[in-house]
Amino acid sequence: MGTKAHGTSGRGTEQQPMLAAVDRAPAGKGSCVVRCAEDCSGGSWRQFGHDHLCHASRIRADAWSGMAAGLSSFRGLEQKGYDSADGDASLPMVHRVISNFKAYVEGAFHGLSRTHLQSYADSFSWRYSHRSSSCACMELLHEMCLMHVPLSGIAATATVQPKLPASLPEQLTVQGA
Repeated sequence: MGTKAHGTSGRGTEQQPMLAAVDRAPAGKGSCVVRCAEDCSGGSWRQFGHDHLCHASRIRADAWSGMAAGLSSFRGLEQKGYDSADGDASLPMVHRVISNFKAYVEGAFHGLSRTHLQSYADSFSWRYSHRSSSCACMELLHEMCLMHVPLSGIAATATVQPKLPASLPEQLTVQGA
């Protein structure tokens, strides 16, 4: 995201580096996380993995060397170089999420400054992750309560427990944007 540097685009420009992960759950059930980063180095990927990925997951990624360095502690890391003959190697789900996020920013906000980009990435990630929910408002309320009140406090005072995920995602796809 950000402005282009004299006609170039992608890595090596002044665009805001972003990291993304997409859960490969069945259609309409997956989730994503999009994060602004200082760079796409191993340190950024290490922090991203620590904050958002499960060590027990099988992680599919492109062949970016920063990912290999940062996610080396994940035993399920499988990196593939891009191959136009192998549609699965191009990581279509994460590219779709990145494209949808860019369209969301350009279409709804006509571009953003770096100042608020992470807030909009959080909003996009939450909307994507709850897109098939019939009760997204209640889920948002539960998540807001979980952020401000310890779970033990909710369990002690509430008669209805918040719905928590039964298990962590089994497969994630990650890609630097």
